[in-house]
Amino acid sequence: YGTVTKEGEMPVKPKSELIEHLKALMNDIYYFCKECGFEIRAIVKADDLEKLRFISEAIDKILVSEQRKLKFLSLSRNALQIFNAILPDPNVTKFTKDIKVLKVLASRVRAITGERIDIKDTSEAVKELLDKSVDAIARYEISDPEELKDLSKINFEKIKAVIDRNKKYIAAERLKQKIKNKLNEMVKMNPSRLTFAEKFQKLIDEYNEGAKRVEEFFEELIDFAEKLNKEEKRGLSEQLTEEELAVFDLLINPDLKGKDIERIKKIAKELLLKLKSEKLVLDWRKKQQT
Repeated sequence: YGTVTKEGEMPVKPKSELIEHLKALMNDIYYFCKECGFEIRAIVKADDLEKLRFISEAIDKILVSEQRKLKFLSLSRNALQIFNAILPDPNVTKFTKDIKVLKVLASRVRAITGERIDIKDTSEAVKELLDKSVDAIARYEISDPEELKDLSKINFEKIKAVIDRNKKYIAAERLKQKIKNKLNEMVKMNPSRLTFAEKFQKLIDEYNEGAKRVEEFFEELIDFAEKLNKEEKRGLSEQLTEEELAVFDLLINPDLKGKDIERIKKIAKELLLKLKSEKLVLDWRKKQQT
C-alpha cells in the first residue's frame, strides 16, 4: 500500500478508497456533462436508436471548445482506469452502464479529433451499450462521411449544409483534422508551404481563444481548404513535378516574371536531376563499402 511499482504509475490503494474516489469522480462527470448540455443517465435510459442520436449530440457538445474536449477526455480516462482497477468488486456494478457510455463517447471524440483508435474495440463498446449487434451502425459512426474522405474532392456546398443543420462542432472538427493531415503531407513535400501551416495554426488559435463562432471558423476552414487544393495543383499549372516545384520555390524570387521564371524552372529541373544522380552515386559507394 502506498508504494509505486513502476515509474509514473499511481500508488496502489485499497479498493474501499478507490470506490470512494470513483463515486466522487462520477459525480464530477455528471455535473460536467450537465454543464455541457447532456446527461449520461439520459443516454443510458434511452432506447437503442435514441442512444445513437443522444451520443452524436453529446459528442457535438463536447467538441464546443478545446478546453471542454480535453477536460472530458481527462475525466473519462481517469474514471475508466479506476473502474477497471476496482473490478470485479460488486460495489461498482451500478456504474457499469455509465462507464460504457463514457467509453463510447471518449472513443468517438478521439477518432474525430484524429487520434488513432482501435475501431474493433470501439465497435464492441457500442454493441455492449446497445445490448445487441450494431456493427454496421458502429462502423458508420466511426468512419468519416464520404464527402470528407478526400480533401481535394470535398463538396463544399454539401458540407456547408451540415453546419446549417446540426452537429456543427463535429463537422468543424472533422474538416479541421482533414486539412491538418493534408497540410502535413504537403509541407513534408515542400517546406516552402510552411506559411500555409502558420496561417492554419493562427485560425485554430483564434477559434480556441473564443475569438470566432463555430460558423465563422467553419467558413474559414472551407476557404483555407479551397486555397490548399489550389496550392496542391500548382505544380500541374507550372508544369513541374512536386519535387521540381519544391526546388523551384526555394530558388524563385517573387519579383521575377516571364522568361526569368521559365529559366528558374529549367534550373530547378536540372538541379533536381543532379541531386538525384549524386545521391545514387553516394548510395552505391556506401553499398560497396559494406
